[in-house]
Amino acid sequence: MFIYGSVLPHMLAEKALGLTPDQAGDLGSYATFGMLVGALTAGTVADRIGRKKPMVACVALFSLASGLCAMAGGVEVFALGRTLAGVGLGGLLPAAISMVSDYAPRGRGALTIGLLMTAHHAGGILSAYVALWVVEPLGWRAAFWDLCAPAAVRAGPGEVPARVAELPGRQGPWRGGR
Repeated sequence: MFIYGSVLPHMLAEKALGLTPDQAGDLGSYATFGMLVGALTAGTVADRIGRKKPMVACVALFSLASGLCAMAGGVEVFALGRTLAGVGLGGLLPAAISMVSDYAPRGRGALTIGLLMTAHHAGGILSAYVALWVVEPLGWRAAFWDLCAPAAVRAGPGEVPARVAELPGRQGPWRGGR
């Protein structure tokens, strides 16, 4: 989501997708709307089915939607990709916060959530710089292809990274946790 501001000047300069400045502003809003939808639904889903599945689904959705942005042949498809990527990213943070709060040592919940939020924003800043670095030699689409990388962390269908796989699927004070 953070790379859009880095690639937008290049997209406008090359008139990519037939993009106009008015449409460019709208496209920025679609991702934010998607984040709203993802944030409002992910916490509830994570409370009902556990934390891992929604987190993995959100990473997969964000990554695949970023690939859709990279492949877009028109503004409409790019807008759909931005919206879906927003849903994935918007849903990831509440699910991650829930998991972090479930597994944080007693008395360290605020610190661990603060570190998670800081890492989220630091990653956003870093991704914008990576996009600037990539877009010059490879073009704006390469920046969106880079965002497909988080989905590659999964080794295969139904598998999750090792540390997440070790965690119980449902946890928390309301389910017999800590």
